[in-house]
Amino acid sequence: MKKPFSHNAVLAYFRDRGVVERPDEIAVVGDRLGTDVLMASMMGAWSVWVRNGVTAGVAEDGDGDVETDQVVDHRGWLAKGEAALERYLRRRGVRPAMPSGWEDADK
Repeated sequence: MKKPFSHNAVLAYFRDRGVVERPDEIAVVGDRLGTDVLMASMMGAWSVWVRNGVTAGVAEDGDGDVETDQVVDHRGWLAKGEAALERYLRRRGVRPAMPSGWEDADK
């Protein structure tokens, strides 16, 4: 399954390997609100949203691909719209929720 619906498989993977006991011990880092951040929320994990995503430039020099200093946004129009949505929500005071159980983690 693709993100965000693979959240149960991702959590099971980490639990089976003894990496985590609780979902709030995981931080999902991603550049998409609709996949990465939503998956973290569905898992009960932390999320870190990277607004700009992948922007490294690649140019061909005849012998193959070579990285350049050119900044190219490789995300689609939907991902770019997510940045506008985030600004809209932030201006209206919407704040992300803490992962469930975090408040009781020390007990």
